[in-house]
Order: sequence, then C-alpha cells, then structure tokens
Amino acid sequence: MTQPQRKWLPFLDWFGIWPGAAAYEADGRAWVSEAPQGVQLAVQMPVRGEPMLIADRPWESALGYATAFYDEGRYRLWYGAQTSADGYPNGLLCYAESADGFQWEKPAVGQFDWNGSRANNIVFNKSIEGCVFRDPSADAAERYKLIFMEPGADYQGQRIYGAELNRAIKQLQAQGINPADLYGKHLRLVGAVYGAVSPDGLQWCQIEEPLFEKFCDTQNVVYYDTAKGNYVGYWRTGNGNRRAIARSETADFRHWPLPEIVLQPDGQDAPTDDYYTNGYSPYPGNNNFHLMFPSIYRRVRDFCDVQLAVSRNGVNWSWPERRPILAPTGPLDKGGLYPGPGLIPLTDNRWGLLCRYEAVMHNESYYYSPPGERTGSVGWATWPRDRLVALAAPLEGQVTLNKQRCSGEPLLLNYQTEANGWIQVELIEPTLWPPARLAPIPGYAFADCTPLQGDNSASAVHWQGSADLSALRGREICMRIRLCRAKLFALSLEPLADSESVGMYWQIVGPENF
Repeated sequence: MTQPQRKWLPFLDWFGIWPGAAAYEADGRAWVSEAPQGVQLAVQMPVRGEPMLIADRPWESALGYATAFYDEGRYRLWYGAQTSADGYPNGLLCYAESADGFQWEKPAVGQFDWNGSRANNIVFNKSIEGCVFRDPSADAAERYKLIFMEPGADYQGQRIYGAELNRAIKQLQAQGINPADLYGKHLRLVGAVYGAVSPDGLQWCQIEEPLFEKFCDTQNVVYYDTAKGNYVGYWRTGNGNRRAIARSETADFRHWPLPEIVLQPDGQDAPTDDYYTNGYSPYPGNNNFHLMFPSIYRRVRDFCDVQLAVSRNGVNWSWPERRPILAPTGPLDKGGLYPGPGLIPLTDNRWGLLCRYEAVMHNESYYYSPPGERTGSVGWATWPRDRLVALAAPLEGQVTLNKQRCSGEPLLLNYQTEANGWIQVELIEPTLWPPARLAPIPGYAFADCTPLQGDNSASAVHWQGSADLSALRGREICMRIRLCRAKLFALSLEPLADSESVGMYWQIVGPENF
C-alpha cells in the first residue's frame, strides 16, 4: 500500500484542541463554550514480534543495544555484542542487513580478525552501547557517524579506561570484594563520549579526542536535524541518584556542550523508578512532533518497561498517558525492554520500533551469570501508521480543534470505531473568542455529515455526499468533532509540501511499498 502524501496531524497531546471557555448570559447565567467533553488520550499497544536477531555467533555472548534504518534499498542494523574473549572490555559493534526488515543476515564484512579469520560481521572493536546515524550534511568520507561512551574510573590515584579498567575490576572481584562495593568504595566512575566516522557504515575511524567528558552510559541517540542545521543528542544522565534524560546540540560533531536535563522522574513516578534509555524518534512525516520511548527502570522490581513521551520542540516533554506502552511478557524479556532510536517505516503501512529484549534481570548479572548462557535478543514492536495515541471517546464525546487554514483538499481521518460507534465532523468559523454560540458553516453541519464507521487509515469526510472542500480553499476554519465509542488517531487537511523535512535522515527514506 502506498502512503498518501499528506501531512498528518496526530492526536498526541491536548495542544491542538480548543480548551473551551466559560460564557455568561445577560442575566448572569453561565454556560460552557466549545469545551472538550467525554474524551481522553489513550496510548495504543503495539504488536510484539518474535526475536529476529539473537546471539548465535562465537563472538556474541549477549546482544546489546541496536540501531536500524532503511538505507540505499535495504534495512541496515548495527548492534552491540558482549563477548567473553579478553581484550574487548566494551564489547563489539556488529552489522546485519535485510531486504524486508524481518529476515536478517549477518554478512562477513572482512573488517576485523576473530580467531584468525575475517569471515565475521564485526565492524568496530568496541561500542556495545553505540548509536549509528547517517549524516546528510557530511562529506562522503564521513557520511555515517557513531557515538559511544568509553567508561573509566579513578582508581588508586589514576584515571583508567578500557582494558586497564577491566583488569582492575577482575582483581577486586578476585579479592572477594562485594559487587555492590566496587563502585564508590574502590572505583569512582567517570566517562567520556567518543565518536567515529565512516564512508559506508562498515569501515570506521575513531575520532581521537572525546566529543565531551561525562558519564553517559547505555544507548544515547544523536541525529542531524536538517531543519536546524545542527546535530542533536539525547543522553543518559542523572540527578539525585536517579537516572534521567538530557539533551544538547551543536553545529560541530567533534565538539559538544555538556547536555542539560529535559526529562527526569517527577511526582507522577514511583520514588523507586528512574529513566534508563530514551529511545528518541522524530515523528515520521511531521517535524512538528518528537517522540521518546523511555525505558522506565523499576528498581525494586529490577526490570524496565516502556512509556511514551511527546514534544513539539524536542525540549519540553509531556506524557499522553502514564502507563506502559510496552512491558515484559515472558522469559525472553523478563529483565526489560530497551527501544532503539527511530520509528521506522515497514511494509503493510506499519511503523516499527526496534527493541532489545533482555532475559536477565537488571542486577542479576552482577551476582550470577550462568556459564555459557547467551542473553539478549532484538525484535520489532509495530503499530499501524499514525496509531501511537488515540483521541478516544469510550461513550460519546466532542472536541473543537484550533483554527486551521483550509487547503481545499478533502479532510481525511485515521480512525477506528466499535460496531455501534461513529464519528462526525462539522466546520465552523474560527471565532472562538470571545465565547459565543457558533453556528456551522452552511452545508458543513453535523446534520450534513455522513457518519464514519469501522476501521480506516485515510477516509475522506463527506458532507451532503461530497468530500469537496474547494469552496473553502484559503479560509480559516475550525472543526467540531463528535465521537461515539470511537478512536481518532490523526487527521489530514493538506498535502505534504515538497520542501518539508522531517528532521532525521532515517525518517525521510523508506521502502517503496510503504
């Protein structure tokens, strides 16, 4: 199915909906003007796929974080691999590719020796916690970029990294030091974020100097924002002994300011929870929205589930609904789920979120790791296009939207109703203030509107049997929407302009049948 080339406005927050107002009659009696009634924002559960990538190579004892995007006619995926071999304290970065996004191959790319052979898919000898992105602004030699953290520690008066840090940890463990006492009493954690560049995503050259010095572990996300002309990063940080999410941006990939917190645990969170990874994504096809899929670490239960946060500027974030959009379901993910960056167009008009499934509880591996056991896998969580959040009316509800300019194109709705549910739309003049009793534009009243029923991702609204809005082209209008036992996910009033960018490179390309 071909995606309609339309600009879709999803219902992710309340800001596109008129909040209503109190009004008064001449005798002092109050009434309510155009207030939302009977509706709520409801996150939608995805379809969870089976693991499609597992640790099945001699150099893979466990799979780490992953990044994927559609690039040059195929899906490409980079993932971290922990290895039991000495000399790789920060793991390996490995590569896979797929024609359809579901059946993956781990090609022999010939970049690194493993036990005397280059017949493997290793592309970088560190970076189990890396993030790869394609930079449309860069020269060909640096078209692909990678960021990763190099952990270190202050130990016995010295700052140590990599293999030296790994040796120190093993020595302390051999002395019988309790794992809980390693950091703080014997080692003080430090870290630096590094970058690497590549012409093809396979041959990597590390940038010698760190991008900045700060302990930002797990999977951080960086992308090139084509609208801003800057690199934007979302980073793991902390505040008050709780993990949080920070942001920074720069015009120079090699030099970054220290990030500042944009999302951290608040009074709506349990006092035992914090935010582990961010899972940032721009909204596909609309650069006015940003998404995050933070893994919420439940410390005392020792696993992560995932919620959805949304933003209109990438800085100020809110939650459509404070409940998990992804949660552990069985042995393969009992330790938690960790979404990778980017919401990726797949076939059949669906969007996919790449997730790492962890079969080991978070703190379990500090105390016990069964010999030879391989953990971690990667799979998709998928939604139909634009169906992350619904404006839902469990019974009957009504909203009025903020004014918009009519393009003259048909109004399309992405919706789902129960068997006896329906949706209707009427158009009114955009005179919402001061409050008044507003009549519909003649010919576009609820009484003229054919109710929409069933399940449709792009259905035109008809009034008096016609979807033609050319008579209103160029006029500002407001929409009143009535819903009964229905979910409205998004609407489109105009085509997608050729000049519009969606901000992140991996979102402006996709398979031809999307």
